[in-house]
Amino acid sequence: MSSNAKVLFAIALMMTACSGTDDTVLPIPTTTTITGTTTTTGTTTTTGTVDTAPPQQVFDCATISATPLSITEMPNAFGYHDVDFDVDGNLLGYSQNGNVIGKTSYAGDFQVFIAQTGTVQGMAQLPNGDLAYASDSDGIMRVSPTGSTTLINGNYHPYGLLLGPDDYLYAAVEFDGVYRVDYTTGQAQRLQINLPNGSPRVINFNLDYTKIYIGTRSGNGNIYAVDLDADLNPISGPVTLATGIGAGNYHDTLGGHLCGYLYVSDYDRRKLGRIAPDGTNVVFLDSNNGAGGFFSNQHIHGMEWGHGIGGWREDAIYVSKPYDSGKVSEIVIGVPSKHWDKGYAINLPTP
Repeated sequence: MSSNAKVLFAIALMMTACSGTDDTVLPIPTTTTITGTTTTTGTTTTTGTVDTAPPQQVFDCATISATPLSITEMPNAFGYHDVDFDVDGNLLGYSQNGNVIGKTSYAGDFQVFIAQTGTVQGMAQLPNGDLAYASDSDGIMRVSPTGSTTLINGNYHPYGLLLGPDDYLYAAVEFDGVYRVDYTTGQAQRLQINLPNGSPRVINFNLDYTKIYIGTRSGNGNIYAVDLDADLNPISGPVTLATGIGAGNYHDTLGGHLCGYLYVSDYDRRKLGRIAPDGTNVVFLDSNNGAGGFFSNQHIHGMEWGHGIGGWREDAIYVSKPYDSGKVSEIVIGVPSKHWDKGYAINLPTP
């Protein structure tokens, strides 16, 4: 990791670290220096500062809902095992029918983004606006906003893919391991993580990036947690965070929000579970009972929080349903993602 990346990462940790209730650090307000004159019996020059930052919003984690607030199928939006968003306000997702990555506006305007991609698994936005994606045939790829594709690494074919706070990609390669990948050079490093059951399939970090969470392929239903140091290197073996998340054959998505809860879908139960930081887990959405139009053939795979651009809600997850013709649904949870930058959370649950 470069020295600049370490500095940026250290600042990000200071800004997001939260170990208990009401301890989130507020971002530093933006200020503007002004100079003006007032005249009474003479001229006085005054120099001062004015806070030009928008008011910080406060989200109370004690108010989160135990069930979805609403579920809506999005028109002309498609996804397979993941979805993501671009900076222009479009949802990006792979369509099996057309073998393309398409982009769809919130209003349902669809256009082909990249043609003939081969099967696509995980996706992750890069800091410069490029999209990284995992191709079953090619490995880890990147595509620019103009549609120009380049190879990042052709040796590994992950299912889960996400961008870390250090600006490296993290890839879960089934029956292999978790890799840190430099998307500029393609260099990959295997993290020293060896699960007691199953192999890594989906991954995510906790709020302050001191742990990585892992869901499995061919496991036993456990979600694992591994402690990390400041450079995101493992400093502990895997410990069980939660049990009973299906049989562990396929954990198909793993995402977290501002209050530190995880949401994980599993193929065995056809359910979306919610896991608290202490490992307590409940069923958040049962795909088998027809809730919000969901049935067992609409099992959830990919998941991404809306980014608040173009109508996509910041308090909703957008999920792909490959067994339902690759359609995408909006599930309003009522909580922003852990990357929310418009305020801070209070009453966070204690691990």
